[in-house]
Amino acid sequence: MSGYPYMPLLSSTIAGRSVIPPVKRGEFANRSGRAVMLQRLPTDAVATTMLTITGVKAGSEVHIADPSRNLLFSDEAATGAPIRALLQRYAAGSPNNLVRILIVNLQYETMDITYELESATASLPVFQRIDRNYRNPT
Repeated sequence: MSGYPYMPLLSSTIAGRSVIPPVKRGEFANRSGRAVMLQRLPTDAVATTMLTITGVKAGSEVHIADPSRNLLFSDEAATGAPIRALLQRYAAGSPNNLVRILIVNLQYETMDITYELESATASLPVFQRIDRNYRNPT
C-alpha cells in the first residue's frame, strides 16, 4: 500500500452499500468485514529501521538528523560499543529516507555521512582517521 499515491475517497457505494471513509489516516474503512481502503499520505512512515553504527571510537559524539526537515533523531556520546538508533522509514524514493550522520571527536577527522534507509535493519561500519592537523593547545 505504501507505493500508492494518496487519493481521498469522499463517498462511494460498494455492493449497494454506502461507504464512508475513515476520519483518521492509517485506518481501514471496514464494512461487512471487508477492508475498503487505507488512507496514507506519502509523508507517513511505513516501517521502522534499526540503524547500527559500528567502529565509532569512545568519546566521539554521534548526531543522526533529517537534513530536509531539520530534525535531530539521535544525539549521543559513544562508549566504544555500537550505536543503535530506531528510525522511521518511508516509501521507496522518499527524501525522508535520507539521514545525516555526523561523528565528531577532536582527535579524529569529523565524519559527515548521508545515508539512505532502505531495509528493516541497516549496519554502517565506520573507520575514524586520526586528525593529523589537530594540535592540543594545553
